Amino acid sequence: MSWSVSAVGMPEPVRASLASQFASAKHVADELHAERTTIEAIETAVNSQLDLIGQREHRTAVRVTSAGSVSAGPSADSGPQLLLRIECLPEFLAHGRVEESDEA
Repeated sequence: MSWSVSAVGMPEPVRASLASQFASAKHVADELHAERTTIEAIETAVNSQLDLIGQREHRTAVRVTSAGSVSAGPSADSGPQLLLRIECLPEFLAHGRVEESDEA
């Protein structure tokens, strides 16, 4: 099972875009309790960081990318993989738009 979320823009529109993406990822992970718990933890961490960025850097855009994968069963070659990247983009000229990535 694998999942990914990403958005670019000002913190609040990014949070809104990611909320629906995280909801979809959690729905897919319903049968894998550990993976769903991981997704929920990542969502909480991202939202905390967006809160901090929004309070400190009122006009700074962000790029958030997160992805994870887990292989199940005895033939799984590698363990769980996880990526989380939150970048401040102070030079980004945002107009309240959020762009979702086409990456899967």
